[in-house]
Amino acid sequence: MSAVHLVRPDEGIVGPLRILAGAAQTGGRYFALEWETLPSSPDPRSFHVHEAESESEYVVSGEREISCGDETWRGRAGFFVLVPPRARHTMRTVDDAPSRWLHFFAPAGLERFFVERERMKAAGRGVAEIAKVAARFGVGDIASRPPEREPFVRPSASDEATRRVVVSGEETSGAYALVETSDLRADQHVHAGQDEAFYVIAGELILELDGDRIVAPARSFVIVPRGTNRRHRLGPASRCLAIFSPGVPGH
Repeated sequence: MSAVHLVRPDEGIVGPLRILAGAAQTGGRYFALEWETLPSSPDPRSFHVHEAESESEYVVSGEREISCGDETWRGRAGFFVLVPPRARHTMRTVDDAPSRWLHFFAPAGLERFFVERERMKAAGRGVAEIAKVAARFGVGDIASRPPEREPFVRPSASDEATRRVVVSGEETSGAYALVETSDLRADQHVHAGQDEAFYVIAGELILELDGDRIVAPARSFVIVPRGTNRRHRLGPASRCLAIFSPGVPGH
């Protein structure tokens, strides 16, 4: 079987989060994580910038509030915001229930910071020490210069369409494109120029690759490399987020 990258629901755990894919799996184009948090109060100290990476959030469940500059948005499942490099921002869970969400950083590499930060927290290191490590990775309070792009916002859909483009390669500078879908083509096919990944939102994803069969339940993350012969389908009442990388502008 081809070198498929598979992270099941109980895998990839680093402290309170799950690392789904990093530079080694995405060719350096993006880093993806999953996190679940409880509602919290606003905290001005949580605002921060990333010098080199764009940061996007896709809400899987619950309600999230995202602030960037002077703007604030709220959204539930399917809500998406992309924050460009050097834009000052913060995110939190709101309402009265936990929220699960995905983050995509582009380019990849910041996964090393998250691993180091959780290691330091587990060792009892203080906020000042962690802030020094964050600064090495370009994470801080103030950007070196203003961002060159505006945030991109995709509201939650009013109804669950069979297929919905969440973000295209134009908005991610070609790093990735995201598509929500409950209907995958079941015939055998190949993507010659893109890796195709899936985050299973609900139900299960069935993949047939080079004669092998993978059944991925909800919260699984799978990357199928370009050039791999595959068949795939979603089980009953299933839905997934498909990630195409690179996100070819106009595709």
